[in-house]
Amino acid sequence: MFHLVYCSTTTQPFSDDELGVLLTRSRNWNIAHGITGFLLYNPPSFIQILEGTESEVRKTFTRVLKDPRHHNIVPLIEETTDHREFADWSMAFRNLSNTSSLPEGYSEFLNTPFSGQEFREHPDRCQKLLLAFKKLL
Repeated sequence: MFHLVYCSTTTQPFSDDELGVLLTRSRNWNIAHGITGFLLYNPPSFIQILEGTESEVRKTFTRVLKDPRHHNIVPLIEETTDHREFADWSMAFRNLSNTSSLPEGYSEFLNTPFSGQEFREHPDRCQKLLLAFKKLL
């Protein structure tokens, strides 16, 4: 099993409809390629974890790299692991721009766009962040 975590900046904010289309297409791709994971949207940034065989994860990540809606794509974690963290989800999703559904104790850290710099020295913090949201879904 292989995990790849990255963050990116969108070239323009996604509307709810655009996010819906992105999620539908991504979930269909992921199901067809044995990919699971989680996508966190904090406009204008995404953080995503992709899980699956290394070849399929890298193929999926190559699609992200070629997607003109992203730039400043920063890989944070690339590792082999013994299990999937998001095995039940072809693409779990959380949109942080909808603050009405955020839990008590929500951190102001999440109110700023992610550049990747906040995780470069400690990429495991990014993975912990995604796992924390997993518990809320």
